[in-house]
Amino acid sequence: MSGFFSTSVLFCWNQIDFDRHENTFKPQYNFVEGIMNEEAQIRNAACQALALGIQPKAVLLDVGAMGGPEIPAFRYLCQHNLITYVGLEPQEQECENLKRHFPSGIFLPVAVGDADGEYPLHLTVSPACISVLKPNQSMLNDYPISTCFQVNGTSSVKLTTIENLAKEKLIPMPDFIKCDAQGFDYQVMQGCGTVLEAVIGIEVECQFKQVYEGQKTFFDVKTLLEAHGFILRDLKHQGAFEYEVVEVNAFFSKRPHEIGDKLQHLKLWEFASGIKSPLSFAQLKRSNPSAGIFKMVTPEMDRTVIFE
Repeated sequence: MSGFFSTSVLFCWNQIDFDRHENTFKPQYNFVEGIMNEEAQIRNAACQALALGIQPKAVLLDVGAMGGPEIPAFRYLCQHNLITYVGLEPQEQECENLKRHFPSGIFLPVAVGDADGEYPLHLTVSPACISVLKPNQSMLNDYPISTCFQVNGTSSVKLTTIENLAKEKLIPMPDFIKCDAQGFDYQVMQGCGTVLEAVIGIEVECQFKQVYEGQKTFFDVKTLLEAHGFILRDLKHQGAFEYEVVEVNAFFSKRPHEIGDKLQHLKLWEFASGIKSPLSFAQLKRSNPSAGIFKMVTPEMDRTVIFE
């Protein structure tokens, strides 16, 4: 292994030239990027195969859809119309941009929460930080990123709920939800109501500290989703909080052995999200199925090992 590593490093180094005029190194061939691109292609192919086996197509609901899906595999699936992409983005110009990049998608210029009504909107230096909630400057001042959260104006926004949108047939029932509502994610999840019964996987941005005043933190979101039958599957660190884990993308799903004929939906979500499942006891049972210690593994649990 060490021999391969040193060879790889040497290969990368030999493909880099030193520019004496700019006093910088310029890569002639990005070996690491080549490996990463190959891995992405394999993941995309696996996701495509899983998606084509699902009819009607799986539905991704993207709350706070500015820019489209950040996860490359989901972006691939949406661009190639392999899943139904539904985006909620209150900024109308961003909705128009989404329509151009994802012509097969469904996009609504609406904001969602836990109730209908008009709410104040805090405009910030960075459009990505705009929120119904006011930035918590007493907490943010400990980090240079606080400048992005500085409020430079106020407006108002009408909110509805995901449950209402689904009841009014404005959006199809989602299989997967991605939520980035800038501290308002708990309220968005609460406003899903009975829609959560049909959802298989959720990616939701959470914070361990109150980045916005009065916001619910990761632990509140986790408790809410667990009450609807979800389990925590993964956490991915994000946000420029000087190396501190303040903000994460949290991934939740229904228990694999409790979703009946939606197992392929779950595997698509896992592959696209890059989730590496920890071992299950049903997997361990495969090596010695008659051992007594596996007596509590149910047939439903055995069935989830098919795709492993």
